[in-house]
Amino acid sequence: MVDGRHADYAPGSPDLPLVEAALTEMQAVTAPADVEIKDAVDRWADYAPPGTVHYFGGDTLLHTDFAPDNVLIVGGRAHLVDWAWPTRGAAWIDPGALALRLMDAGHPVEAAVAFAGRFPS
Repeated sequence: MVDGRHADYAPGSPDLPLVEAALTEMQAVTAPADVEIKDAVDRWADYAPPGTVHYFGGDTLLHTDFAPDNVLIVGGRAHLVDWAWPTRGAAWIDPGALALRLMDAGHPVEAAVAFAGRFPS
């Protein structure tokens, strides 16, 4: 068990750099080939515009659920918990999922998209 508090995604929150650091680190993690997890192409094929589903493909380990209660702040670090939807796919998916959560927390669209643009993917 990790003892911490849920991340605060509000504009100006000191938790945002911690979440950014955790996600930046995760962007380099390859999904293990010997573990059966969802595939992004299959998971979102029904929602992708025609001819675009290939953009979801990749081998990055994705969390895909950046609800603030799935991110615990402990000792100056953000930890991703509740891996109910682990997925193998394109690295850009997690920053996109986080951008949606930032908008939900009050960030303007432009600011949330700019935050997502900080990631290597």
